[in-house]
Amino acid sequence: MSENRTAELWLKIDQLHLKFLQAEETPAKLEIRKKLEGLVAEYLSLVPQERKFVSATTGDLIATSAKWKPDFSLVKAANAFRAVEQYAANLINQPWRQEFWSIRQYSGFYKHSVETALSGPEKLFLEMGYSASTAQAQVLCLPQPRVGEHPVNTDLVTSVARDCVLACVECQLLADIHSGVVTQFPITLDEVVEFRRDHIGSVEVCVRELVYRKNQLRYQFPATSPQYGLQNYGYPGQPQPFPPTNGFPPVGFPGPGQLYPPHGFPPTSYPDYHHTQFPPAQQMNGFPPNSVPQYGAPVN
Repeated sequence: MSENRTAELWLKIDQLHLKFLQAEETPAKLEIRKKLEGLVAEYLSLVPQERKFVSATTGDLIATSAKWKPDFSLVKAANAFRAVEQYAANLINQPWRQEFWSIRQYSGFYKHSVETALSGPEKLFLEMGYSASTAQAQVLCLPQPRVGEHPVNTDLVTSVARDCVLACVECQLLADIHSGVVTQFPITLDEVVEFRRDHIGSVEVCVRELVYRKNQLRYQFPATSPQYGLQNYGYPGQPQPFPPTNGFPPVGFPGPGQLYPPHGFPPTSYPDYHHTQFPPAQQMNGFPPNSVPQYGAPVN
């Protein structure tokens, strides 16, 4: 990893993001956004997890949501970060508007755009300077400002807005990695997120490494997993217990020195187990030979 390159990228991201926040809603702003996301994608592919975001909370939100939300979607998560970013932009550009000074967590915006996609999204607003209202339940509010001033801490809000851009692009990269692997091996979003947190690289590098690991597991544990119902090369199968017996091998179990035939299935029948151990006793018209004493007869 080139430290000079990552420092250069971060400076460009900082400058371009400020330009994006101040730009008016025109096609030119869309071009700025496209360029910004391109720089962010490169930056996120070069740095470890602890350097991806301004606040570690942002990265933890993605991991926690992927792990605990049963209906987690990277697309919805990206849209939620985008919605929070837009709210932050409104605060930066119009800090005097008092309707932005409080957030009702039961409102349609918060419920449908943010809370349904992320686990614990209020942390983003707390980092902007909001706190829980003591007067109303489920309301976050900024501190009461001095007369003639607004309560918006522009630096805090800008940092959260930038983190939302970074998180939005990270969700897109995670989705691309998942798509690249799942066509070849079963993999969950949680697995992809955890792998990404511990590894540095582009989408192509991550896909190649995950496919390699899955392929290795395929030959180590070629089993059927009930988690997927089909042949699962990513996980070993569950061990199956032998049926209870009276101390002897079950019927159909191969005796010493015997092997299953090449097709992998046991034959329909095997000779009695003792036949593989001892030669059969000599039979004479259904009676034992003379050398074998009768039951209860004395033995010389």
